[in-house]
Amino acid sequence: MSNINQYEFNKLEGSEILITQECYIRLMSILNITGFQIAEHKCVLYGEVIGHNKILFTEVNKHNDYITTGKGSKDPAEHGVYIEPDSKLGKELASKIDANKVDSVICDIHTHPSGVLEGEEYRHLSGADLQSIKEFSKRLKTIAPNIISVGGLISVDNESGNSAISFIWYDGNKCYRFEKVSIVEKQGEQNVKVFSLKNINGVEYLETNFNVEEFSRNS
Repeated sequence: MSNINQYEFNKLEGSEILITQECYIRLMSILNITGFQIAEHKCVLYGEVIGHNKILFTEVNKHNDYITTGKGSKDPAEHGVYIEPDSKLGKELASKIDANKVDSVICDIHTHPSGVLEGEEYRHLSGADLQSIKEFSKRLKTIAPNIISVGGLISVDNESGNSAISFIWYDGNKCYRFEKVSIVEKQGEQNVKVFSLKNINGVEYLETNFNVEEFSRNS
């Protein structure tokens, strides 16, 4: 079954994801390890709603004992990444959910490496990815109705180096895509925007034109 193109989802009007530099560094870290291992990786971002359709993520998971399968495999069926409930990360996530803070947001974001799926399919959500986003949202509404869930995907391009990121929200009926992603830093009590990610034809890029051979020569 073909993957699902999240870029065809309706955009949330005036929406923006704001990410602190700490979270941005983690996203770049899982992007890089995905590219070198040809394996899916993930992280969890914690944040809050700061305005209409605007979310600020300020924390990232402290534990990284998630499970990743299919390293280096060309068989997409062998690739996956998930959290064991009894793992350190699973317990950390459960603790955040138990806090049940009004306006708090949890984002489960993972990566897809190029060279596994045919063509551009790796840039899109799999059917299982979309189902997980929906199921997690429904679960939170039952046990922690004050917490909003967001799903995310980083498509890691090992050929052109154009690695994209997208954030998805499920409202119980339809999925929507956030239209802008920006990086911020703390200055006193204010979060000041450092830069917005490069947007090309509606796609936000964490990285553009990364050259693996040049990186290897300079390392």
